Amino acid sequence: MADGRHGRARSLVNYPHYEVCEAHKLRLRGLTPEMRIPREKWFDHPFYRKQKQMCDYHVHFREEMLQVMVGIQGAHNLFLDAGGREEDEANRERARAGMMKSLRRTSSIFSKSMEVLNFHVTMEERYLFPEMQKISIIDLSFLYQDHKHLHEAEAKVTSALDVLLQHLLRTMTARSQEYLKQQRSQGQSDSKDDKGDRGDSDEDVKGGQMFLDLIACALEFDTVFMNHLGEEEEIVMPISLTNIIHL
Repeated sequence: MADGRHGRARSLVNYPHYEVCEAHKLRLRGLTPEMRIPREKWFDHPFYRKQKQMCDYHVHFREEMLQVMVGIQGAHNLFLDAGGREEDEANRERARAGMMKSLRRTSSIFSKSMEVLNFHVTMEERYLFPEMQKISIIDLSFLYQDHKHLHEAEAKVTSALDVLLQHLLRTMTARSQEYLKQQRSQGQSDSKDDKGDRGDSDEDVKGGQMFLDLIACALEFDTVFMNHLGEEEEIVMPISLTNIIHL
């Protein structure tokens, strides 16, 4: 899942891997001639270091989303091991434990990143954008609408993570209890070569679908997020480089 998501580039301030919509292309025509600064020239602009710039704040969001994508992919691989790719039940138990650890860590990374994002958005909407609107002839209201769409996509990921974690915790607890019960009743010597039932249960099928739902939501959010950050920078940076913004 994380393959092809431009992992190494996410640590770059000049992140190029995003797509802009047609409406955004039309908006860029509203920039004044002095504001039409190519992206590759932003970082050498004499005013770049005169005030804090948006691009610097966006790097960690891209890096954190890559961690989320990698974490989900790793947890899904362990889910497949736990569901039957591993023949030995003890190995499947370890796969389940690793899967839960990976998902919980991923959920924590995403949650903390979104908390910072919400603060970041609040500062933009209350202070930065109103000041820039005084300067720009471009209507910046689209940025507020973009934030709304971003929050909606974020909520889908949070919900999908929570639903999956609750389901896996419930099924893991029941499965672990059954495994321990079998060991006690059969004895360690009898159960040593027991490979267990590797058929997909209804709960495994449900869990697999929940994983696919989570992957789809994460991919959607990551795409929307990366494109939004790129479009936002293409409007905000030219204004910031040609004006002193008083916050």
